[in-house]
Amino acid sequence: MVPEFRRKHVVVRDLARHKRWLIPYAAINLGETTVKIRETDGAGLIQHALAIGETVRFIGGEHRQLHGEIIRINGKTITLACDEE
Repeated sequence: MVPEFRRKHVVVRDLARHKRWLIPYAAINLGETTVKIRETDGAGLIQHALAIGETVRFIGGEHRQLHGEIIRINGKTITLACDEE
């Protein structure tokens, strides 16, 4: 039984033996099927949902709407080439 999906692991419970395991998603064999796992908490953009070359819009300083193209994605940041109007 799978009672819980976490950010990097899935909780698997063996009902007969009363044991639980944390298994990383990468260790689960899905029958060689290509699968995209996405998780969001609704707090805004999630990095793995974006790709270099995509155009995004956002509210910048002074509540101005800005848009730009993603030119680099790092571990915690995304760099945009923005056109200010």
